[in-house]
Amino acid sequence: MTLDIYDAFGVKLNTFAANLSPARSVNYIGSPVTFVPPSTGEWLEAAVFWNGHENYAWGEGPSGVDRGFFRVGVVTRAGIQAAQPIAELLVTEFKKLTVLATALVDRMPELSGPLQEDDRLTVPVTIHWRVSR
Repeated sequence: MTLDIYDAFGVKLNTFAANLSPARSVNYIGSPVTFVPPSTGEWLEAAVFWNGHENYAWGEGPSGVDRGFFRVGVVTRAGIQAAQPIAELLVTEFKKLTVLATALVDRMPELSGPLQEDDRLTVPVTIHWRVSR
C-alpha cells in the first residue's frame, strides 16, 4: 500500500467524522499520536491492513494488483443503538467504487456484529480496496 491510499482514506474518514452531529473523534490504531477516548459518546477507531501484491505479469514485472482493507470500529459506551446508525452511514460513505487516491473500494463495506468489551461496544465496518498497477 502506498501512502496516497492511506492519506486519502484518512481525509475522507476525518471529514465523515467531523460532519456527524455531534462531530466524533478518530483514533488511528498504531499512530504515534496519543488518543484519549471520550468518557461519553461515540468515536471511531481505524486500522489498516495490507494484503500484499499479486503479480499478474510473466517474470518479475511490476504489473499486478495490490489489495487491502481498512477496519473502522464505531465505538460507544452507550450500546448498539448509538453505534449502529453511525456504522450504517459509514457503509454508505465508503460505498463500492469510492476512490481513495489510486485505489478503489472494490465491494460494499461489510458491517460486522458488535464486539462487547468491559466498558465499551464496537461495531466494526470493513472497507476493502484494490489498485491495479
